[in-house]
Amino acid sequence: MARFKKPTFATLPKFFQSLDSISKLVFISLGIASFSLLTLVSWRILLRLTAPQITIAAGDKQGESYIISDAIAKVIEKRSNIKVNVITTGGTKENLQLLEKGEVHLATAQADVVSENLDVSTNTNNSSKPSFRTVAILYKDLFQLVVRDPKIQEFIQLKGKTIALPVEGGQYKSFQKVARHYRFFNELNENLEVRIKGLDIKDYDDKQAEEDFKFQRADALFRVRAAGNQGISLIVQNYGGRLVGIDQAEAMKIKHPAFEATTIPRGAYKGNPAVPEKDLPTIAVSRLLITTNKVDDAVIRDITQIILENRQDIANAIAQEHPEVKPLVATISKPDSQNDSAVPPLHVGAISFYDRDKPSFVQENADFLALVLTMILLCFSWIKNLKSWVASGKKNEADEYIELSIALMSNTDNELQKKLERFYSKLETLKQEYAGDFRVWIEQKIEPHLKQLQNKYQNDMDLRQEILDLIFERAAKALDVDNISQESFRTFNEAYKTARETIERQQQRAQQGNDYIHEAIQLMSNTQISLEDKQKQLDQVFNNAAIALLNKKISQEAFRTFNEAYKTTRETIERNRQISHQNK
Repeated sequence: MARFKKPTFATLPKFFQSLDSISKLVFISLGIASFSLLTLVSWRILLRLTAPQITIAAGDKQGESYIISDAIAKVIEKRSNIKVNVITTGGTKENLQLLEKGEVHLATAQADVVSENLDVSTNTNNSSKPSFRTVAILYKDLFQLVVRDPKIQEFIQLKGKTIALPVEGGQYKSFQKVARHYRFFNELNENLEVRIKGLDIKDYDDKQAEEDFKFQRADALFRVRAAGNQGISLIVQNYGGRLVGIDQAEAMKIKHPAFEATTIPRGAYKGNPAVPEKDLPTIAVSRLLITTNKVDDAVIRDITQIILENRQDIANAIAQEHPEVKPLVATISKPDSQNDSAVPPLHVGAISFYDRDKPSFVQENADFLALVLTMILLCFSWIKNLKSWVASGKKNEADEYIELSIALMSNTDNELQKKLERFYSKLETLKQEYAGDFRVWIEQKIEPHLKQLQNKYQNDMDLRQEILDLIFERAAKALDVDNISQESFRTFNEAYKTARETIERQQQRAQQGNDYIHEAIQLMSNTQISLEDKQKQLDQVFNNAAIALLNKKISQEAFRTFNEAYKTTRETIERNRQISHQNK
């Protein structure tokens, strides 16, 4: 049984070298595509098998951003292999510092504080510095001013008062912006009109600020928190706190695009009596979940998907002692980064999730791409037809060579004459169709030789061979200058070899026919033998010629010529015999 040799890697170079240029290009392209696909799949599998470690900087442990971040971490770990660690910080300012240093991967932040850092980053040229990127909007934070003195009805009336406020977090920066608008601070952020409690005490935090307000060591408490905040609610209900509105939000938005005008609804903290007593104007800023462009796209995409698709699970993961935070989960959303200049651009991983249902480039530009494809196909069709037209012209010229070569193979004068006449009638047309060298070749080479062949008829095999060689020489030159294709030349070459062999055989048969004629003529002139022997030998020569004709060793034309010589010789012998009898 035959055994097939299995291909090995050693045979690959030989196989590759045997390919044409287009096949090599396709082979290399498929190899690159296969390698890229294998690498991508392997990388995805590796990411799935290795558990990424993610740290979220989430602010004060009693704040809404920490509570929601902790719930998000639990759901992420439940829904994926990502491990999440949530840490407490002093607020947005510290979160941004940790994020910028690469010590955390995600952070919660006030949009107005982030926008300040965006402005600073825009003015630097350090390309290696991480850039903040947005993942989602968690909820809206409200600027909430709590006072005890019933005479304080507006923010402007805080002049000369003491404010309980930590200075390390984003809340202090937000307060500065509002105070600067009311000219409590100058452009250098120097405090002119109010006393900030947190400036005097190291590590002052929200809990200490609440204690100072409760025990009347501060006249006001400023918070950037969601409506219904548990700490503010406790102060309002148990320690005589009152909420004061902060108006002119639209005016402040001119300098601070992250500010949004909103209200604290009447009765938000107490229904009877209502606290606040009426809807209070204030400022809202988005609480963002942000990252940097250094964090892996696939990880951010998975986190974004889990957060946006599992809001109910996140709400359920929030502890029962924080019921006021659960409704905030419903406000988790995609930021409108195109219309909100205060929000950092979306992270690439988040974009890939948000745009999952967005039509692809192909779908959006289907009509245009169809037009381009149609134009390409039309161009391809024109090129293909042009090539076919050029190839057809090359084939037509080769056909003329083949037709003339076949004509030269004619076995009879009559057949040759008919084919030559038919071809000769085409010469004028050919001279009009083919200009240049081909026309010169017809006029100076072929026409004179064909006229000579017509006059000499078939017997001049040398002339036929000479014409055939002229045709071959012309076809070889046409191939060299690309006037005929290689395929057409190969077809002509087969016709040329067949014609050459045919002419050579015809030459051999003509020569043998001439031998019989010569033998008959010699008998006629031979005086050494008797007339009877001449007759016998002549008949034998005739028999040999007839057998040669039957065996196709001589042509019918040669046999007819011989037969004429035979008849003449026979008649001569008969006359000589009659003369001999008369002389006797």
